Amino acid sequence: MKDPGNMPNVESSPLIRVENIVAHYDSLEVLHNLTFDVTPRAITVIMGVSGCGKSTLLKLLIGLKKPTSGNIYVDGKNLVKMSRKELDTFRKRIGVLFQGGALFNSMTVGENIAVPLRVHTKLSEETIRIMCQLKLEMVGLAGFEDFMPSQLSGGMRKRAGLARALAMDPEILFFDEPSSGLDPITSAGLDNLILKLKSAFGMTIVVVTHELESAFTIADQLIVMDKGEILAYGTPEEVKKSTNQRVRQFLERQPEEKYSKDSQFLESLLSKA
Repeated sequence: MKDPGNMPNVESSPLIRVENIVAHYDSLEVLHNLTFDVTPRAITVIMGVSGCGKSTLLKLLIGLKKPTSGNIYVDGKNLVKMSRKELDTFRKRIGVLFQGGALFNSMTVGENIAVPLRVHTKLSEETIRIMCQLKLEMVGLAGFEDFMPSQLSGGMRKRAGLARALAMDPEILFFDEPSSGLDPITSAGLDNLILKLKSAFGMTIVVVTHELESAFTIADQLIVMDKGEILAYGTPEEVKKSTNQRVRQFLERQPEEKYSKDSQFLESLLSKA
């Protein structure tokens, strides 16, 4: 459910429109009748606690999973009903940065970035090499094309994964927990890079995260989820004003009641020690 009045003010037609999406894993319903829009050339952040359904939603948005019911329109074309050939065409329009970067450990950084170019284009090897160097320069990793993923730090692997996601010059860029496992400084640097990509290339960006500071730094519009439902949906300012109790608990980092009771019990034991 959405908070009344918390719908974002969208001036242009949505690039992606999600309508009444329901999704299951076997008999378990994990997404419950979700409806929202993704604005073109803006950053939409999907946030919520672990297990709220945001990663499942990401799989639907990139065509890796089919919903039980409902529709997902991209430029008016229904992603849910696309043929394999149409899905292949759609995936050439998108880039995805998975958690951890998802690099092939047996390949150099440059070879990782070259994979989508070799699969989806007929470019010469020299052109591919130059494009890989350009993408690495875009993410601040110029000169690292011959390094192995194991030689990179966590933040560098994320940036290398982003360079691969950018290889095909995507129109839509998806991020799955980009700040996960990163220190605050590296995380802030990645946030800044995301903002620069939107500004410089007019990309439509969708970010799945549970990191509050990152979400409010980069988002043009926010979707707050819990237990497979949308609890709040709007601009960061609108979401901050939400009166939904669960949203307030998430934004104010309030512990679950069971953890609060456990903490009280532990304190009582320590006081008697």
